[in-house]
Amino acid sequence: MNLTAHAVSRYQERVKPALPVWRAKRELEALLDAAPELSVVPNWHYDPEPGCRYFLLSDGIVALAKGRNVITVLVRGSHADPVREAKRAWKRDRRKRKRFARKRIDMLPNKKREAA
Repeated sequence: MNLTAHAVSRYQERVKPALPVWRAKRELEALLDAAPELSVVPNWHYDPEPGCRYFLLSDGIVALAKGRNVITVLVRGSHADPVREAKRAWKRDRRKRKRFARKRIDMLPNKKREAA
């Protein structure tokens, strides 16, 4: 497997930030030699690309390869800022909908309340 500079820098940035680049590259090469190829896309990866293969480096850490090149390293829970912001916006909207639904239920006529 050929490692791209991007894959090495992502491994260093996301997994081992204290290692120098050359050491991170060696460690990633050693992990890839023993890494099994996943038969399914990890369920925590949002946007799988067609034709990509995933190699399990550790629990929650996978290497993404196209052809013979490892193009990046993904870590569970490390989404890009737009994805993270979209999730936050969706949760905010969901909370608003729930609050509105509660208020609306309180405003509906209550037969027991009216009878008393």
